[in-house]
Amino acid sequence: MGCIFWLVLVGFGAYVALQIIPAKMNAAELEKFMTGQAEQNGEAPLEKIRENVIRRIQDLNLPLERSAVKVERGGGRLKISYPYTVPINLVVTTWDMEFNVAVDRPIFII
Repeated sequence: MGCIFWLVLVGFGAYVALQIIPAKMNAAELEKFMTGQAEQNGEAPLEKIRENVIRRIQDLNLPLERSAVKVERGGGRLKISYPYTVPINLVVTTWDMEFNVAVDRPIFII
């Protein structure tokens, strides 16, 4: 009986991990992309940077709320942020996993 209990517990843990890992990987990929945008397009129009980030969010199949994508420039820095929530299916319930992907980089003029 104990063996069956542990097998069920390990199986449930693996299932949860398979639900969470892709969400975490997409958040890391989005942060990497936003960092690249901040480093390479520091002097580009803010709306162009914002549209690039929105396009990447769509490519990663993340929940998109256009008004939540913030791109700001000031004090020699470029700040990009996007808070979002991914629902994680846990069989008996749904857990809303919240992410706040944000990048704050100095602008270097070369």
